Amino acid sequence: MTVHLVVGGRWFALHGSAGGRAAPPSPSSRRRRMVRTGHHDTLGVFFLDHPPIRRFRVDLVPGAARSDRHAERLLRDVPHGFEVEDELYLLEVVGADTTVLLQTELPDDVTPDGFGFAVPKDRSLLPDGRSRALATLRVVPRADADPAAEPGGVAYVALGHCHNPSSNSQPFVDASVAADGTTPLTFTGAWDTAEFNQLLHNGIA
Repeated sequence: MTVHLVVGGRWFALHGSAGGRAAPPSPSSRRRRMVRTGHHDTLGVFFLDHPPIRRFRVDLVPGAARSDRHAERLLRDVPHGFEVEDELYLLEVVGADTTVLLQTELPDDVTPDGFGFAVPKDRSLLPDGRSRALATLRVVPRADADPAAEPGGVAYVALGHCHNPSSNSQPFVDASVAADGTTPLTFTGAWDTAEFNQLLHNGIA
């Protein structure tokens, strides 16, 4: 992948791409925690955990669309704010060269005790102390240092959970999705929204 990026290639990644392997922190532990690997450094984010599926607002980071040609391309015609029902990924932003493009306001981790993965330290809170990253961009300099050629780039969007009766593993959902907490047997969430589909269109154009 790195070879692809340093010659101007692009990687558009969604949702579970920020995950990977989970392992118990000790032989006696019943809960697993996510394991950071090299691909997270390339991607620019590392998935820690998520609370139950919930409804939340997605906001464009001020100035993000003007930060780079890759960012302008991905965010073209995406509104400054919209709402979705999805897994709200808690992501650690990896590397000083990773720029946050979309975010949500969530000052406190609302994951119920015992739900999801073990997180010894919440490293997903952004420097403002209230926001979490939902889309990021890494610009990768070209190996040939050609100033006239476009650099490589890695764009990641955290939205995109879906399941059907055979793949569902959600024990319950937030009351913002179902008042009684019952998990929908079939869930397509962000995939049914115009805003997410615009991001998909932009990312693969």
